[in-house]
Amino acid sequence: MGTWSIAGAKEEYLGFLYLAGDELNLTIYLTIAPETPAEIIARTDPRLLPFAPPNQPTIHGQTKHGRVTLFACAQMNSQAAARFIPPQAQIELTLRPMQAWIGGDFVKAEGPYQELRLEIPGLHNILATLHIDHHFLVETKGRRKSPTHKLKKLTGANEAYLVYELTRPQAKVSRGGKSYTVHFVSQVLQSSSSTEGIAIKTSDLVIVRSEGAGLIELLDVASEVERFLCLLCIGPVRGEHLAFKLNESKSAERLAAFGRPLEPTAFDLLPHQTLVPLGARPDLARKALQKWFAGNEATRIARWLIAQALFARASSTARFLSVAQAWEIMGREESKTAPYDKKKFSEVCKEIDKLITAELGEDAAERLISLISSSNRDSFPALIQNIIKEIPKVALDKICGDLTQFVAATKDVRNVLTHMEGKRKMPLDIADRLSMFLTFKLLVLFCIHSCVALGLPLDNLQMMLDSNPMARWASRPLPGV
Repeated sequence: MGTWSIAGAKEEYLGFLYLAGDELNLTIYLTIAPETPAEIIARTDPRLLPFAPPNQPTIHGQTKHGRVTLFACAQMNSQAAARFIPPQAQIELTLRPMQAWIGGDFVKAEGPYQELRLEIPGLHNILATLHIDHHFLVETKGRRKSPTHKLKKLTGANEAYLVYELTRPQAKVSRGGKSYTVHFVSQVLQSSSSTEGIAIKTSDLVIVRSEGAGLIELLDVASEVERFLCLLCIGPVRGEHLAFKLNESKSAERLAAFGRPLEPTAFDLLPHQTLVPLGARPDLARKALQKWFAGNEATRIARWLIAQALFARASSTARFLSVAQAWEIMGREESKTAPYDKKKFSEVCKEIDKLITAELGEDAAERLISLISSSNRDSFPALIQNIIKEIPKVALDKICGDLTQFVAATKDVRNVLTHMEGKRKMPLDIADRLSMFLTFKLLVLFCIHSCVALGLPLDNLQMMLDSNPMARWASRPLPGV
């Protein structure tokens, strides 16, 4: 409950922010004169017009928990109630924001902001920069020498936890003409309770610092870092708490995105189940992150498709096709050469165009020439080969088996599911069943290829293949192939 107003306006309305199912809604109340019907007032009253579709205003709220900023509030419902004595009418508006923030002050889309903090539980397993040893402290007695004698004398304690911390990786990256510094932070925290005893936990953060970046720009950088970590882990990695530093004393935390509160993603992978522990080589981690942000738009789209597939909880045709599309994009990026000379190919297409137009007409010529013109590029099997040639043999042997058979199966399943038309050698039901296994294989191989392209060492590759849940699924042979 609180008072709400459109950003930049002075008039305030009573209302409350609440969850309806899994959707975040804001309901506000406006008092109006009852002489005019509500349906006419909704189209003419200056106070209601900013809320009327297609308008989606930014709304500020003053609540006891802090100042709330709601971006892109779409009107979902409106109701009117009239009272005759004394004459009065009330409009109830239900709005749904695209994003919601709460903090010490209001959030502005244009910024500028200097720091974003993203809390990612389990980040310490990806970084592997912390190592904790547990020791029982024993004094030296007689000939029995104790390595913990000095610590025992110094503290008088019976047990000790020793924390070793490696250099934390960080990198300066660029995006959209602006520079950012990305810091990975993992710290040990100790808490004690009279009922639960002593607990040792970690505080895992990604901190993005900038000079004058806007809200959307910093969120874009944070999302890229999340996708970077997803591919390193071959699993879903998402920050639970995201906060902006508004000034030296105030900050704001995101409550919801796309109209819904963010769902926490369980991260239970251990260091040996990830592809690359970043903390082992902070210098290479810095270079890899810089290469990641230097990728072009096509590469970003392919990585986004893979990251989305890693979050999917169920196998589906759509999941397989999105992963296959990512492979096609990256395959073209690996080799942009055309199979035929472009000038000669263009001349041949013009001659064919004239022949088809004369025999079948312009409509047929336009359709057939569009198909022929798109043929001066590598086939899908060739695009797959462009990627797997960079992947270590140990991974190909374990995941693909016979490479020729693997490439052929991927091509056939993709073609059948794209056109939803089975073939004699690849019926639709068989293609659907194979797509589940191929999805896991293509996902894991794409992540391995990304690490190779970024220059990250794959010292942990064999252990990851044996222990990572998705890699173990990918290692299963294709049924019936």
